[in-house]
Amino acid sequence: MDAELLCPACRIPLTEIRTGNGIIWRCEKCNGRAVGLQLLRRTFTPESINPLWLHAIHNEGSSARPCPSCGNAMIEVALASSSGIRVEVCRICEFVWFDSGETQTLQARTLPKPKAQVVLPQKAREAIALAKVQQLAEQACGPDFDSAPPDEWWKSMAAFLGMPVEFDAPAKERRPVVTWFLAAVIITASVHAFFHLQEAVQLFGLIPAQPLRLHGLTFVTSFFLHAGVVHLVGNMYFLLVFGDDVENFLGALRYIALIAIAAFVGDLVHIASAPNSTIPCIGASGGIAGVITFY
Repeated sequence: MDAELLCPACRIPLTEIRTGNGIIWRCEKCNGRAVGLQLLRRTFTPESINPLWLHAIHNEGSSARPCPSCGNAMIEVALASSSGIRVEVCRICEFVWFDSGETQTLQARTLPKPKAQVVLPQKAREAIALAKVQQLAEQACGPDFDSAPPDEWWKSMAAFLGMPVEFDAPAKERRPVVTWFLAAVIITASVHAFFHLQEAVQLFGLIPAQPLRLHGLTFVTSFFLHAGVVHLVGNMYFLLVFGDDVENFLGALRYIALIAIAAFVGDLVHIASAPNSTIPCIGASGGIAGVITFY
């Protein structure tokens, strides 16, 4: 609490004392103590605490000294019918004030007995240790699909070349028509441009210094052109491997939007990095990078 708690008898600040169960406040002069109701319930038996709180909430007592916390009058109630001790309770703050020695009649909770530890025989301990070592070794080696070769021959070849290979692909709810169509258009356009590559790149490539050339259509046309067979095969591999799963998850329209936005943002980043460059930029890498990132 921010404000000081005052002793209801001496009207001096109380000292905060931290115990294993919680915090109490003690008066250094009269040795009286202010204790929260929840701490009392954790420390003493319900038979010791419940009667005084029931007397307080039923107003079965007389007005007493001010509460150490809020300053309102507490109510004086019997601690136990047999002890003859009366304590003061604040129903607002749920504080109980004990004068010196009044807590001695309360019955403390008994701690549960610790469970006896079972001592295993030496052979059993060794077997458990060996099983743990074997488990750690298996975890270090990784799951089976990390070490077993792929089932399809083309996946083995791709893995040999250092390309990512997909295992345990999720079942498809729909055919990846957009991915297949997009790959077919890119392959067709790129192969057709290979016969006149320099002219095609100069005409349809995105030039950072002239981004609005052809009324801005080069943002689109540059996506479908590639600089060579390796460039084309690499991009198409990533598109076909990752694109079908992303299309299956997003659906056709959102999948197209993802690729278009990723390609456009990639072009803008390229323009911003070299705004005065006159070297044409081509390739679907920006859009495919967005697909891989989403995957």
